[in-house]
Amino acid sequence: EDFRLSCVKEDFRPVLLCDGVERLKLDSFKFSRPAGAPDTLVLNDVVNVQLRDTDIPTVVPRIAELKLIAEDSGGLFIAGKPYSVSVTVENGGQQGLAQIELVAAGQKVTRWVWLRPNEKEEIVLKGLTAPGAGTHQVRVRNLSKSLIVQERQ
Repeated sequence: EDFRLSCVKEDFRPVLLCDGVERLKLDSFKFSRPAGAPDTLVLNDVVNVQLRDTDIPTVVPRIAELKLIAEDSGGLFIAGKPYSVSVTVENGGQQGLAQIELVAAGQKVTRWVWLRPNEKEEIVLKGLTAPGAGTHQVRVRNLSKSLIVQERQ
């Protein structure tokens, strides 16, 4: 809360790097960045971000592609077994922090990612557990896929 960062000389490293954070709250977080600095924030496996009175812009990227990835070597989705989802996002002309929210069979997973202008990036959401046998919808905003789950073998 009420945190300000500045550097004596130009520094192109990210302002903030978070890994495996359940809840990140940035309240009155201010910083300066050199014009050519690539990533302002690096967020790996960050679930919840709350911003208030901060210099961090937010963006809403277009969801370009959604892929379901079976962890089973045969490419099958098995009830109770892990699977992953790959989400490809395309950003517009402004850099910023984007929220990717996946809903799969009643399970909601949120990840945050920093996107540069006009960047296309693949985000892989791991550690999901396949629900019971049947057909389930997996959705990220306006894009959805059918997840066909089989009983355990």
